[in-house]
Amino acid sequence: MDTRTGQVLSTNAKYDDALSVDLPAWSREAFGLAFRIENDARMALLGENYAGARGGFSDAVMITLGTGVGERL
Repeated sequence: MDTRTGQVLSTNAKYDDALSVDLPAWSREAFGLAFRIENDARMALLGENYAGARGGFSDAVMITLGTGVGERL
């Protein structure tokens, strides 16, 4: 994802039709709302920073584990 434009850049051979969807336009049309998308690990850290375990500290580090790719059959 391009977090600035909301454009899908790659699908790892999953959801290939997402490459042609204008998600910000769809969100405005369907819901009347602005659209933002972000990496899930980055959002987890931002959530901890805002309302979680980071409280009282000026710095934080989060390590997430994952495969980085979707399941392939």
